[in-house]
Amino acid sequence: MEALVPSGGGPPPHFHRREDETFYVVDGEIVFTLGDERITAGPGDFVNVPKGTVHNFYNAGAETARLILTFTPAGIERFFEETLERAPNGAHDPPDNIEEVAARYVAAAPRHGLEFV
Repeated sequence: MEALVPSGGGPPPHFHRREDETFYVVDGEIVFTLGDERITAGPGDFVNVPKGTVHNFYNAGAETARLILTFTPAGIERFFEETLERAPNGAHDPPDNIEEVAARYVAAAPRHGLEFV
């Protein structure tokens, strides 16, 4: 999955019960928190998050960051399909309905093995 993360953006602390998550930073500077560890990653860096690990990240840069995320095993993509609207090709503006998206995340998370801390 490709993720475009606006400056200062990122999810709250959470963990996945079912899948490992990996991040490849294409553009930007991302600060990851994995348990008690803090990692700053830039273009070309790869971060692995084993299932069950409390984590979050935020875009520490001034520009929109671009990440490639993978999940193993597959299935969590249904969570994103349920909670987000697909961005048209070339769209780079973040949604202007963040509170609505957050409410959809909270409602859908238990159905997909995702828990916010």
